[in-house]
Amino acid sequence: MSATLEAREPVARYLATPPLLQHFDRVAQAPGGVARLRELILTLAVQGKLVPQDPADEPASQLLERISAEKAQLVREWKIRKEKPLAAIAEEEKPFSLPAGWEWARFGELILSSDAGWSPSCESTPREGNAWGVLKVSAVSWGEFRPEENKALPATLLPKPECEVKSGDFLLSRANTDELVARSVVAWEPPSRLMMSDKLIRLRLSCHVDKALYCEINNSKPSREHYIANASGTSSSMKNVSRQVVLRLVVPVPPAAEQSRIVARVEELMALCDTLEETGRLAAVQHERLAGALFDALANSATAEEAAANWQRIAPHFDLLLDRTSTVDRLKQTILQLAVRGRLVPQNPADEPASALLQKIRNQKERLIATGQLKRDKPLPPISEEEKPFELPEGWEWVALRDLLPEFQNGASSRGDTGGSPITVLRLADIKNRRISLSRMLI
Repeated sequence: MSATLEAREPVARYLATPPLLQHFDRVAQAPGGVARLRELILTLAVQGKLVPQDPADEPASQLLERISAEKAQLVREWKIRKEKPLAAIAEEEKPFSLPAGWEWARFGELILSSDAGWSPSCESTPREGNAWGVLKVSAVSWGEFRPEENKALPATLLPKPECEVKSGDFLLSRANTDELVARSVVAWEPPSRLMMSDKLIRLRLSCHVDKALYCEINNSKPSREHYIANASGTSSSMKNVSRQVVLRLVVPVPPAAEQSRIVARVEELMALCDTLEETGRLAAVQHERLAGALFDALANSATAEEAAANWQRIAPHFDLLLDRTSTVDRLKQTILQLAVRGRLVPQNPADEPASALLQKIRNQKERLIATGQLKRDKPLPPISEEEKPFELPEGWEWVALRDLLPEFQNGASSRGDTGGSPITVLRLADIKNRRISLSRMLI
């Protein structure tokens, strides 16, 4: 991630591991397990529970004093503006308890300065080669810097070099959807000639804090709640956060030495998550192939007896085959396919054949026609061999759907309402999962 990582302490020097992370492999095997592990790792990291505290570390209170002195010196040198004092942090603003040696601070106390990009009228396509481009907000929305998310700057416009993204820049989106506004990334070694748009803010943090850690803190759940609560805009599809909202964010401050240990530990565990994710992806592909082969054999059974034999091969391995939603759905489809093809249950030679049942239906329709209750339809052409999708069991027959129904009828065109006439209007929206839903019917 950054050049300073090479100087950080080796993994062997970490002491205790949080109990849940001792069962890393087992948790990762659960559906969505790796994603939940990543979330857990970051939660433990920002709350000071990922690595043990060292009483010998300089406390965060002294770190904050050094940052304050750094900012005062930069103000005296006219390198940054003097900011208005930020409000004291109330107890109800603190989302969790801090370990010994940590402190709460406003994010603005750690930020030396900030600047935004610009909004030229760009091409609709990404830049080509090393041409100038302007980053879209999606370049910083997904937990990693995505330089390919850009639009080409027209050749008729001059670039603004002061807006170019440099290595190590802390970038934050000031305008985005409800769930993505104010998300941040650190751009480690970005391609040259990419500029910030006006929807991006670059934060210059004190050299005494770790950018990688504060990127995760800024993206953590308590920070998300702060940004969502304080974002402006009436539409959830486009929210805005001001610079002041960012500066007011309440953040935990670990000792400087512990910050480095936390980031190194996070990177180690995230690399392990990457490995588990790739292993799980390969295992999922193999699982899908195995389940597919077994269910295909079951679905293609020529007789109910053959289907029963194939079922016996699958049944002992149900716990392995049906440990994920995709294979459960596949099994449901296989069962339905067997049912409609006459392979789910064995045929009984004593059953009345379907030809006799069809004759009864024809006799019933003739009686309805004779009494004037039904109009006679034009005869349908015979079913050709190529129209029959599969072979039928003994005693079954192919028939056109119309031959089973007395008549087809269109519904009413009334839009309906939530009150008024007691006559119910059945809409397409009321038919779900092969059932009629009565919850939101109109009358």
